[in-house]
Amino acid sequence: KLIARKHSAQDIMNTVNLAQKIGFKNISVDLIYGLPNQNFEKIKFDLNIIKNLDIQHVSTYGLKIEEGSYFYKHIPQNLPNDDEQADFYEFINDFLENNGFKRYEISNFAKNGFESKHNLNYWNNENYYGFGVASHGYENDTRYNHTILVDEYINNPLQRLNQKVLTKKEQLEEEIFLGFRKTAGIDVQKIWEKFSIDFEEKYSKILKKYQGEYIKKTDLGYRLTLKGSMLSNIILAEFI
Repeated sequence: KLIARKHSAQDIMNTVNLAQKIGFKNISVDLIYGLPNQNFEKIKFDLNIIKNLDIQHVSTYGLKIEEGSYFYKHIPQNLPNDDEQADFYEFINDFLENNGFKRYEISNFAKNGFESKHNLNYWNNENYYGFGVASHGYENDTRYNHTILVDEYINNPLQRLNQKVLTKKEQLEEEIFLGFRKTAGIDVQKIWEKFSIDFEEKYSKILKKYQGEYIKKTDLGYRLTLKGSMLSNIILAEFI
C-alpha cells in the first residue's frame, strides 16, 4: 500500500502456486529493496518466503524514484539511505547465494541452468527485435524504437522511430558497460576480435586504479567484485 501496488504479498504467492500447479517449472519473482520502513528483519522475512516458494530465478532492484513520477513529487517517509540500501544488497546477495541461487548479473540470481536467456542477450550486446507499442530493438549496429501510440502502431507496425547507428566507439563502450554487469565479466579476446582493441593496454590506468577490491582478473578478462557492483555506475563511467 505504501508504494501504491494493487496486489498483496498473498496474491504473489497464490500466483506462483497456481503457475506451479499448472505445470510451469521456470518461475521468477522480483524483490525491491530500499522501500519505506524496510529493515533487515522484513527483508529476511521476504527472502524466506522466496526460499520456500521453490522458484528458479530472482531479480532484485534497489528502489529508485524517477524524476517526474508520482513519488518524486510525494517522497515517501522513512526511506532507507544509500548506505542502508548497500547493506541490504549485500545481505540479499549472501542469503540467496547460500540458498541455491547464484548471482550471474548485478541484479539477478538463478538456480543452475535457469539464467535468463532473454536478458543475457542484452548483456552480451547481441541483436534483438522490437515488436509492439513502445518497443525497442537493436539490429546491425542500429538502435530503434516504435511509437508509443496504439493506433499509430496498428496503422504502420513496421515504422521505426529514432533510428541511431552506433559508432565503433559507442559499440565498444556498450560492450564494456553491459559486459561488466555480468558476474562472468568481459572477455578481452572478444573485444579484440570485435574492435581490434587491446583492452588491458587501452584501460590500464583504470584497471590499476580499481583492480583488487573492485575489479578482479578472470581467465577470460575482468569482472566486478560484489563491492565493485555496488559502485558500478562510478567505475564504468571512467571507461566511457
